Amino acid sequence: MEKAKVAIAGCGSIGSAIAWSLYMRHENLDISFVNRNQNKAWAKAFDMSHCEPFLPHRNIRTEPAAECTNADLIIMTAGALPKENGTRADVLRDNVAIFQSLLPELGKNNPQAMLLNITNPVDSM
Repeated sequence: MEKAKVAIAGCGSIGSAIAWSLYMRHENLDISFVNRNQNKAWAKAFDMSHCEPFLPHRNIRTEPAAECTNADLIIMTAGALPKENGTRADVLRDNVAIFQSLLPELGKNNPQAMLLNITNPVDSM
């Protein structure tokens, strides 16, 4: 059976929780964290990879957006944190900018992938 690949853009609380859930429940799965802070992404993937001897046929790693290819699913969790006294419109503006910089690269390298957005404000995004 061929491995499926999931690219998770953003390795904060939501991205990490999704990665862990997928990692624990699905065999034959490659997970790639795509994150602007490569050190943070590497640390998250490294911690989870310690379970590989007990969870065969899985792989978790980090890749820059430009090197992330062959994903079947891209899960967007990357986003700006709300600022104190900020509004949903502020978060929307910041997250649209993140999407505009990240999605073209991911889309170009993964044209067959489905996109799942979990970034807030999710109804507007």
